[in-house]
Amino acid sequence: MHNTRIKYRGYGLQPLAAYESGEYVAMFIVQSPDGRERASSVLGSFGNPDEARQFALERGMVEVDCACRHMGA
Repeated sequence: MHNTRIKYRGYGLQPLAAYESGEYVAMFIVQSPDGRERASSVLGSFGNPDEARQFALERGMVEVDCACRHMGA
C-alpha cells in the first residue's frame, strides 16, 4: 500500500506516511468525484510506515463516509 490511490465510494483516497523526526506521520489525500483534491493535516505519529498508512486510510474512509451521508448518497 505504498502511496497507492484507491477508489472508495467514488472518491480517490491516497494514504501517506512521511518520515519526520524519527517517526512516520500519517496523512491522506482525498479526491472528490468532481476532481477536487484535499490533503488532511497530520493525523498522528507511528513507528513504521505501514501503520501510518493504514491509519490514514481508515481516517480517509471515515471522511468519505461522512461526506456521502451529508450528500444523501
